[in-house]
Amino acid sequence: MQLQALLFSAILGTIPIFIVQCCPPTPVAVIRAQANMLAAVPGLTPTLPTGTMGFIQRGNVLTITGVMHGLQPGLHGMHVHAIGNLGNGCLAAGDHYNPFNMNHGAPTARVRHVGDLGNIVAGPKINICKRKNAKTTINSNVISTTSLIVSLISIEKKGDGVAVVNIQDTTIRLNGPQSVIGRTLIIHAMRDDLGLGGSPLSLTTGDSGARVMCGIIQML
Repeated sequence: MQLQALLFSAILGTIPIFIVQCCPPTPVAVIRAQANMLAAVPGLTPTLPTGTMGFIQRGNVLTITGVMHGLQPGLHGMHVHAIGNLGNGCLAAGDHYNPFNMNHGAPTARVRHVGDLGNIVAGPKINICKRKNAKTTINSNVISTTSLIVSLISIEKKGDGVAVVNIQDTTIRLNGPQSVIGRTLIIHAMRDDLGLGGSPLSLTTGDSGARVMCGIIQML
């Protein structure tokens, strides 16, 4: 038994023991881009700013945020179009970015264009103004003056709706074969029917109407 124990100890003594130290996780690369949005003018290249849309890609998730001004209140289709050209009232941007030749669909649908981003919502512009009014009262031969703050709220419904955008997408990219860098982001006049409208345009554009804002997506 003692001989066996010595042999076992000798064998163990020849086995190298490695201590592996855990490495910290590799940081996820962050890529940023931006589209300066301009109001479409039929037949012309747009020049009037309407807002800025920011793009941040972390891993396979792209977050799009921004604030757009000058929209009619309601839903508006938003898509990435294939060509980085704002000419002719944004029409020069071509069709939706669709490298896989799919039908138009919702951002969450299996069948969709790479550039399909669904709808954004514009609400009416609300202005709140405060006005100070003085009120004088007489009580027990004492005259007192009280200042009243009155809030005046006005709602403007035509052409000045504000859209706050914060969406995430896992299909479009800022790098690789599905990159949208150098392409055009377009906001449309009408709601995107997400390919469910039953008309021929539904499967190509979502039947979302005219192009009202556009901007070229550029790397930061």
